[in-house]
Amino acid sequence: MQAVLLGRVVKRGDDLKLSLELVDTRTQNVVWSENYNRRMDNVLLLQAEITDNVFNELKLELSDAPEPDLVRGHTKNSEAYKEYLRGRFYWNKRKGPDIEKSIEFFQKAIELDPKYAKAWSGLADSYILMPEYSPNPSKGFIAKAKSAAMKALEINPDLAEAHATLAYSLATYERKFAEAERKYEQAIGLDPGYATAHQWYAELLSNLERHDEAIREIDTAQKLEPRSIIINIVKTTLLLNANRPDESIALSNKILSDVPGETICYIQLATAYRQKGNKDRFIENAIKLNRIIGKDKKFIRGLKTAFERGGFTGYYRFRVKSITDTTSPRWAAKFHMLAGDKEKAIEYLKDGFEQQQKSMLTIKADPDFDVLHDDSRFIELVKKLGFSK
Repeated sequence: MQAVLLGRVVKRGDDLKLSLELVDTRTQNVVWSENYNRRMDNVLLLQAEITDNVFNELKLELSDAPEPDLVRGHTKNSEAYKEYLRGRFYWNKRKGPDIEKSIEFFQKAIELDPKYAKAWSGLADSYILMPEYSPNPSKGFIAKAKSAAMKALEINPDLAEAHATLAYSLATYERKFAEAERKYEQAIGLDPGYATAHQWYAELLSNLERHDEAIREIDTAQKLEPRSIIINIVKTTLLLNANRPDESIALSNKILSDVPGETICYIQLATAYRQKGNKDRFIENAIKLNRIIGKDKKFIRGLKTAFERGGFTGYYRFRVKSITDTTSPRWAAKFHMLAGDKEKAIEYLKDGFEQQQKSMLTIKADPDFDVLHDDSRFIELVKKLGFSK
């Protein structure tokens, strides 16, 4: 070893200060140093910048030696690595336009190094999520995702990320739950530190109503990536599915302290307080949610009045009036269910099944649909979704 990289990190809120020194181990001389001031949400891009700076300073001639290859995440091309990290940065944002942007960066990384397995896997991950985040979902995305994942595995058969993507396809779009579980376990066995595999596996376990196992898996994901917004948000949902509203409330509030105004957290808080029967806190968070999503003052006054007169049921009887053609069938079904209209709820659930929406896989585990579990139409729908009962 000819050089060692030493660093000191100071974190204040979301601000990160990083001081680095590259030291020649033979002379103990500092051959390079730099200070970086960034925000936490830019940490992946910072990683790419540091990697590039250090390698440039060392003036490495990349050869067939394994060390540079490993540092670059299985590529010897520093530019490809930077494009890959940029892709992951945008993929982690979990917004439609950002995932589309991540595809561009992963494709650039592949152009720079066609044998870069992780870039192919990143591309697969972007495609596999597009049906959930794109305004124009298409089955074509799934085929592209599986093709990219298989390409990654041709290059590196032991790449956990690619196996996890294929497991996600099996669980979500092919509804082969047993195969998906085995595939997730394979991915986790190859890389126990891959948080997304634990997260996606937890979602499958929750859908299968194996709540204790689901919470253990999402806990593992959270420990691996404690600042991941998506992992923490998923955990709030799994806690609600497991009828653990107090824990969901605590985590939702923690997320809001880091990301003020995060819409989903107000949905979770309203749901959790409804589970607990706490009307005051329910309406408080429901009103905050409706303000954030842009409902006007007249609509919000109507919600308050409906709630004052009819409680939870009154609130949702008013809420169903805002259902439009763009409303997810599952959410429309939930609103009607909570408004006391089982027939309309079943209609919307059937629509969701016909549209092959991913969120339909959660209806068996969602406590809001518990009252339908003895309904023969719901039982038949659940069987069509691939569940055993």
